[in-house]
Amino acid sequence: MYSKGLKSFLAIVSIAVVSLICRASVYAQCSPAAPTTIGDVNGDAGIDVFDVIGLIGIAFSGEPASHFLGSEDINGDGGTDVFDVISVIGVAFSGDPTVFPPRVYPLTGRIGQGSRQLVKDPAMQYRIYGVWSIGSDTVNGSTDTVSVCQKTDTLIIPPGVVVQGDSSRSVPSALVVRRTGYILAVGTAAEPVVLTSMMPVGSRNRSDWGGVVINGAAPNNNRPSYMYNTEGGLNVGKGGGNIPNDNSGCLVYVREEFSGREFSLDNELNGITLNSVGSGTTLEYVQVNASADDGIEWFGGTVNIKHAVISNYDDDSFDTDLGTPFKGQFLLAVQDRNAPGSANHESFEWDNHPDPATEYEDLPRNMPTVYNTTHVGMGHEFIAAPNEGVHMRRGTAGQIFNTVWTRFRSAVDFDHAPTTRLITADSIHIGFSVWYDCGRWADDADSLGNEFKNNPVYSNQVYLNPTANPALAPILVAASFGDVGFPDFRPITPANPIGLDVAAGATPPNDGFFDPTATYLGCVKANDPAPWYSGWTNWDEH
Repeated sequence: MYSKGLKSFLAIVSIAVVSLICRASVYAQCSPAAPTTIGDVNGDAGIDVFDVIGLIGIAFSGEPASHFLGSEDINGDGGTDVFDVISVIGVAFSGDPTVFPPRVYPLTGRIGQGSRQLVKDPAMQYRIYGVWSIGSDTVNGSTDTVSVCQKTDTLIIPPGVVVQGDSSRSVPSALVVRRTGYILAVGTAAEPVVLTSMMPVGSRNRSDWGGVVINGAAPNNNRPSYMYNTEGGLNVGKGGGNIPNDNSGCLVYVREEFSGREFSLDNELNGITLNSVGSGTTLEYVQVNASADDGIEWFGGTVNIKHAVISNYDDDSFDTDLGTPFKGQFLLAVQDRNAPGSANHESFEWDNHPDPATEYEDLPRNMPTVYNTTHVGMGHEFIAAPNEGVHMRRGTAGQIFNTVWTRFRSAVDFDHAPTTRLITADSIHIGFSVWYDCGRWADDADSLGNEFKNNPVYSNQVYLNPTANPALAPILVAASFGDVGFPDFRPITPANPIGLDVAAGATPPNDGFFDPTATYLGCVKANDPAPWYSGWTNWDEH
């Protein structure tokens, strides 16, 4: 049997090893320890007499359960006692694991001063009630700007684990990673980590639960303290600091769905909210499906993202605020024509700062840089529901290259004088991209952004007014709007009758983040036999 000291030591060592690994390449970088199984107390991948002996020691010594959540508490009553011992004896001597009754394992409150690892087990369903949080808002007792943010508390979610958000109460459930928290949610293409609704398939809806919030210690432009209370109507914490490379963990092959909740105007929970999250954090192969608000929203911070899908969302796909200089590549956003709530549906919505008193000029400036993205609107015919490919406002800058926008009512929308000045100052670039089958160029009556439409320097291709241009064949293989089946977002080749060239892209920077070989338009290369979004994503609306 384990001693208390040995168990604590093993838990600490495992977290340290995983944390070190999490700074290499994507898979080595984010591989958590092997999951344990309910009843497998000694972690040898079986249930036998040695587990019985170990469990007896825990049950009768009063020693608390393992740091690895769930392996000893067989009946899910929050303790380890003789009833758990009886259940393990049944399995050890009969070989029949069905004596473990299926149950809901509640996740609530706060993980503090240690680690928790969920386990993949068909007999157990994890469910979040209220705000389930990892870590603390304070660092060394302070909520102010910090120079060191020690990650004292860790949550590990292995491949294939499904976590449900409770939807039975008026207050939505949410998973919150606070500033001293660290999350390792690492799946695979075959077994993604799934954060979803508790409702059965076919009865799931947007807003069934709140979603995921990560609070980091990277900079934002919320003066004077740089601390920012995360919006959303719940106690979901503060973010901010002066550590650009702050590391809040890894989300790799993670699917988050049927979440989001708007409490009041500009105060909502998104699918995933990133509050001042640092660039040491890994976001790769992430999908947000059917969010009641934005898919992913940044509030400052420096965290980058690769291979991400936002689908069936109600408001915006990739939304940035408060000075976010993130990098993104291989991004896909697909609007839902049945999205009910938002007055505007925008794919990219980029803001610098919401305060007009400072003329939106607060620093550090919002300045994302993205390559190889695809955006599918709800349809140019939806005049009553404004939908735009890109909306830049409130003093944002930004760079967009190798992008396909199709089926939006309006291609672009630029607002506010500081944004106009940045266009003139050459701090906004949109190049080597195509707007195709969109109803019109600009959402407003003015001509802001016309240089991106007409200037050959930017090498853009613009094909508008499809009603008057019957030569416009589809640009993507099967860009559906939440239809049953798997949509195909590969560009069609050969080029259609109007001469569209989807292979004429810019070369992304060779800076260690971008893939410089992706010299084509869109999030995936034409004729790619295995698009990166295949297999692990979900396109259901319910």
